[in-house]
Amino acid sequence: MTLKKDLKKKGENDFDHMVKLGLELLGYTADGTNGALYYAPDVGAHVAPIIPISGDDAPTSIYKCDSYECLSRLNIVSNMAQLSKMTSTRDIPPQFLKSAMMVGNIPFTALQKDHRVSYTLYIPPQHYNPDPSRQASQDSGDLHPQYLLPSLPLIVNVHGTGRNAERCRDRLIAFCDSERVAVLAPLFPAGVNGPADLDGYKLLTSQTLRFDLALLHILDEVATKWPGIDTKKFFLAGFSGGGQFAHRFAYLHPERVLALSVGAPGRATFLDKSLKWPNGIQDVGNVFDPQLVIDKTNFGQIEEIQLVIGGEDNDIYGGNEFWEWLTMMRKKQRKAELESESKKSEKTQAGTLAPQKKGRLDNLRELQIAWKSDGISSRLDVVPGIAHDALGVQPTVNDFLLPLVRNLWDQRSGPLAVS
Repeated sequence: MTLKKDLKKKGENDFDHMVKLGLELLGYTADGTNGALYYAPDVGAHVAPIIPISGDDAPTSIYKCDSYECLSRLNIVSNMAQLSKMTSTRDIPPQFLKSAMMVGNIPFTALQKDHRVSYTLYIPPQHYNPDPSRQASQDSGDLHPQYLLPSLPLIVNVHGTGRNAERCRDRLIAFCDSERVAVLAPLFPAGVNGPADLDGYKLLTSQTLRFDLALLHILDEVATKWPGIDTKKFFLAGFSGGGQFAHRFAYLHPERVLALSVGAPGRATFLDKSLKWPNGIQDVGNVFDPQLVIDKTNFGQIEEIQLVIGGEDNDIYGGNEFWEWLTMMRKKQRKAELESESKKSEKTQAGTLAPQKKGRLDNLRELQIAWKSDGISSRLDVVPGIAHDALGVQPTVNDFLLPLVRNLWDQRSGPLAVS
């Protein structure tokens, strides 16, 4: 269980030095035996062996890891270099931000740490400060008016199974313009767990990708490229499959969530330690990280939680025959995986989503009751006459977000935006 990196004969270059410092910060120790630098991981038995392979550009190409935890630790190091190379709005004069496509609708952008994941944003041009740090470093009288604006709050809106991330962004454009807020819409790929995989992101994890951490990495990129957006804490919303992702992400990372809107999830995770993930939280340490503990109290401290659904959204998707067929297909897939050496892993994988046995409205009502028994308050908004339709419930989501965003601005006492 060693990690090896050969140093150039002429000495370390800047990147080598950064790798060395980064790995030491992550708990590795250095040994200069035989003219090479060895790192012995001191991070616990759940980290799989790290195997040196060819490559000389970045840690992710130099080293192969057999577990996501291991890979994510090395990616922290490579991310230092990647983030330092990104174009930031602090480097662009305000009058050129729109031409540089750094405000307004932002094109879908590949996550630099994992190009399988991408994201788009809408940033209201008239409300965006490209470099808030200038307020402290210069006389305000010498600054362009755009540099006097406060940082924008952020809404993260997560797509459903159809991966309609662009619509998740566009539904909030008018709200962003009127309320001085930015929206981020991640795009999580299908097929990560195999050709037929549609649900991996809803569970937050697969054999090669932690989707919750991918969102955190997106936020790191956004903070670097758009320093005028506050990414430390954000409003989190999602509909259908996005509602599944949203509440599970909030379980794992409640400290990052200002408020939570969970829209019409087909299945939900209950804070039940007698049920395995994704039905409950019994085995989250095996699925995610041995040190992970889901704290009901921390989740309950999220400022506001909305459960939202159409009043006509209580049918079982696809009907019972569809779920019987899907269950049979999944059993065949699982059998094939277990027979394949390449699919075997000592790490416990997240279970698949159970067949949908009840309507979404019944599911949300049951979740609200369970949360209440755990001391977690939430509001259930049922929109009359609406079936399974994200656009149909969007005004109700906006009504939920509006006072929260305005209250945040009142706390900041930020100046009005330039027109």
